Amino acid sequence: MADMIDEAVYAVDNKIDGLVGVRPLGAVKRVVDKLVPANLVEGMTGIPKPHNVLDDMQDKVESGVGGIIR
Repeated sequence: MADMIDEAVYAVDNKIDGLVGVRPLGAVKRVVDKLVPANLVEGMTGIPKPHNVLDDMQDKVESGVGGIIR
């Protein structure tokens, strides 16, 4: 999940940089990563913590693969 967010921030920053010559989202993301804990973000926005999303995805993949192999 974190990689997807990083890629999205990078892509948007590239577009903004091409238009106006600044890369604001990378700076905002760095501040948020340093100052705002994942628990606070989850509590205020409902966005799950990255490791929870990865755990859910891994469980779904494992169950899907288990169904195919059996």
